[in-house]
Amino acid sequence: IKVGERNNKLASFAGVLRNKGLSQKTIEESLLSINRNECVDPLTEDEVLSVAKSISNYEAYQEPIAQGYKLRTLREIFDEPEKQLPWIVDELLIAGGLSILGGKPKAGKSTLARYLALCVATGDKFLGRICEQGPVLYLAFEEIESEVKSHFKAMGATGDEPIYIHSLLAPKNGIEELGRIAEEFKPRLIIIDTLFRLVKVNDLNDYAKVTNALEPLLAAARQIGGHVMCVHHLNKGGGADSDTGDAILGSTAIFGTVDAGLFVKKSEKYRTLASVQRYGKNIPETVLVYDEVTRRFDEGKSKSEVEFKELEKQIIDVLFQASAPLSREALEDQVEGQTGRKRNALKSLVFLGRIEKLGKGGKSDPFRYQLPSSRLLKIVPPYDETLNKELTSTCSVVPNPYQNSENNNGGVQ
Repeated sequence: IKVGERNNKLASFAGVLRNKGLSQKTIEESLLSINRNECVDPLTEDEVLSVAKSISNYEAYQEPIAQGYKLRTLREIFDEPEKQLPWIVDELLIAGGLSILGGKPKAGKSTLARYLALCVATGDKFLGRICEQGPVLYLAFEEIESEVKSHFKAMGATGDEPIYIHSLLAPKNGIEELGRIAEEFKPRLIIIDTLFRLVKVNDLNDYAKVTNALEPLLAAARQIGGHVMCVHHLNKGGGADSDTGDAILGSTAIFGTVDAGLFVKKSEKYRTLASVQRYGKNIPETVLVYDEVTRRFDEGKSKSEVEFKELEKQIIDVLFQASAPLSREALEDQVEGQTGRKRNALKSLVFLGRIEKLGKGGKSDPFRYQLPSSRLLKIVPPYDETLNKELTSTCSVVPNPYQNSENNNGGVQ
């Protein structure tokens, strides 16, 4: 064990022993032995005993042990009243639980985590979900304080919210200190940004080492009855799905230990969020609506729905530019996307009356598509505001097929 890792390693091992119910004396003897035999530059005996004493102050987690089998009928179980799960964020982050917020660099993980911190601290809704209000610890090991300050100000924070921030490197005895401040502040939410800046593991792919490293965090979550969220990186390669545990950088022990995995992706067009949860309902990949001014998020439509609407818009754009009705093949050649989804979008537009289908479908009279003849001459897209204004001075206004019925000033006849 190298210098700089000694306290964390010993504290982590002590936590494992304590959770197994071992006494302070046994923990002391074990740590002294490890210190002598495994540390490159051993700590002093007093330092080792201090770590053992601190960890021994925690109550050991006791797995319930049944005294023999106690069988119950299905009817007895059905007749019991339903027990409500305790949530920090409704149907997303469970009280006493551990989660991972994963994403590739610059995907917006920290930005979303800080927004979550503000929602829990103020009791506001997070992406439409009710939060249990309470203190929040935000450990920003990779962020400079000025950026953290700027973001909270932009979101409307006053400075009086119960948010406690550490924006420096992780201390050597970070795990031990986390237990102490959790006991002091009784937070409803702890955000660790990022996970392995605090929990130092020399081999992220070692299942046993990663499991042991995460044990104290799970114990801390259970101890305070709050939730611990760990911001973490996803694999750089594009092979693994970005909304499953396979995408998480390191051992599968990470995903196996947590109660919820939240995955953030960023493309040229939008950010998305998906979740895989042990409790609550999984979030399908959903577009996040980000306000550049307030730097807050809202939950938008599902990614599949957004992409479907984009296909519809592309089809209308192509038909708007066409000088004559287009066959399905000619239309599909000019629209980007999967063939099946393009055809579904085409059927949807015909069904809604936004485009017309001509022809009988035979070789002599194939199907062709055009904008509705009732809307001649042509529909002016909403991005051409100058032309809209010129034409509306002499023409009557009709609904624009891009927009809903409540906003009918985007096109002209």
